[in-house]
Amino acid sequence: LEECVALYRGDFLAGFSLRDSAEFDDWKFFQGDSLRRRFSSALERLARSYRLRNRMNLAIETARRWLALDPLQEDAHRELMRSYAQAGQRNAALRQYNECARILEKELGVEPMEETRELQNAILEHRYQPVVTIEVTEPAAAAPETTSPASTSTTIVSHEFPLIGREQSWESLLDAYQNRAPGGYFFALEGE
Repeated sequence: LEECVALYRGDFLAGFSLRDSAEFDDWKFFQGDSLRRRFSSALERLARSYRLRNRMNLAIETARRWLALDPLQEDAHRELMRSYAQAGQRNAALRQYNECARILEKELGVEPMEETRELQNAILEHRYQPVVTIEVTEPAAAAPETTSPASTSTTIVSHEFPLIGREQSWESLLDAYQNRAPGGYFFALEGE
């Protein structure tokens, strides 16, 4: 996705036209629209992927780029709100909601969708629980005759439960997990 997004440099044949050729203009428009939609989809997937892997600067940057394609795209506003909230930028997330509401009212005369309003309320009331995903790269199990140190596998560890007041414990747990002994450990974090 990163490579795909890097290849997109702008609208298809931007600034080029043929005089008195409506057919060419139509073809150019539909080709450009198709490529723009694919680019938008790639940005959406990439922004979400960055956020789920807790790469917040890249998630925010990519969501902004997605939103710049179409400021009326409410999904992009929500992704940017989630990224800001997960990055600890609550005020920026709330400002993004206000910007979304302003644009939708000005351009379309409508309010944000219920899903967007619910996300805003969750952020306002400190109920937004981000999904934290950590990629851990570890040696893959190798056959006895092959012991290639370059072989690795990735384990995704997700957390979707509130840990109110347990952030330091969670950080200690993640640090211990990432620095575990070759034999491994079992970790648990308990509490309400």
